[in-house]
Amino acid sequence: MGNVIKDKVMEFANSNEEVRSLIETGRRQNPSIRSYENNDYHYVFGVSDFEKFKDSHFISTLFDDCLMLQKSDKLSYTNKINPNNVSYTIVLNDITKIRIFFIKDNTVQDYINQDSQSEILLDKDQVLVGNITKSDVYFRLPKPTRSEFESIVNEMFISALNVAKGLYRKEEIYAIHMFANVRENVDKMTGHYIESNYDYSVNIGYNYEYIKTYLQEDHYKKYLETYPLPELENLWNTLFSSCELFRKEGLSVAEALGYEYPKRVDRDIMQKIREIWQRAYN
Repeated sequence: MGNVIKDKVMEFANSNEEVRSLIETGRRQNPSIRSYENNDYHYVFGVSDFEKFKDSHFISTLFDDCLMLQKSDKLSYTNKINPNNVSYTIVLNDITKIRIFFIKDNTVQDYINQDSQSEILLDKDQVLVGNITKSDVYFRLPKPTRSEFESIVNEMFISALNVAKGLYRKEEIYAIHMFANVRENVDKMTGHYIESNYDYSVNIGYNYEYIKTYLQEDHYKKYLETYPLPELENLWNTLFSSCELFRKEGLSVAEALGYEYPKRVDRDIMQKIREIWQRAYN
């Protein structure tokens, strides 16, 4: 599948005069993590003009088995490097996810200089200089300043106090919202705990997805306990309940506002989620 997708993207880039360069980055280019077949694809196009690519209809000429298409203004770390972009998330029928960004061709070199795991796939004007070695150094958590560290601690305990007050007042919704702040600060501190043990030389992931690699088993179990009901079965049940409630409320809102609820997207994505759930227990 990987070669097929890359071939399609390359063909698209070569056939469009406005596309001057093509970069691949993301998890598939990260030499420090294990490769999985369902890792997202992440491509950055350097273009001479944004206008052509602001219309999402052109995606249908790129992938004819598109299950879902979302035009996005903010997608992960690419916006951190270059916020001036046109970006799309594409989900194919086999649930492969592809992220595509279009940035101005005169900013591509700056992007490469900052994204330490990017690879040049196409350079029509022969002006780009790639990274000598690919690494995830740019995406590692930096050491916090004293002020930043104190801020994490203060925010954590203020949020924890708010949770306790909400529970005492039997304001469950308030407590749950405040608990999200507690979780955020637990994640931050866990990240710094790991990084400090590795001299800030490892990548724990944009969403902390790699921390299991760097924590002792008993420590990781304690970390999971900071999530409400961390057992897999409960998480699955919560996911399905959340989607069911979302659909019910979405249908009602669409009717009230005279909108059309995207039933096909709901149906098709839920079917894929159920298939994944079934495979998880086979």
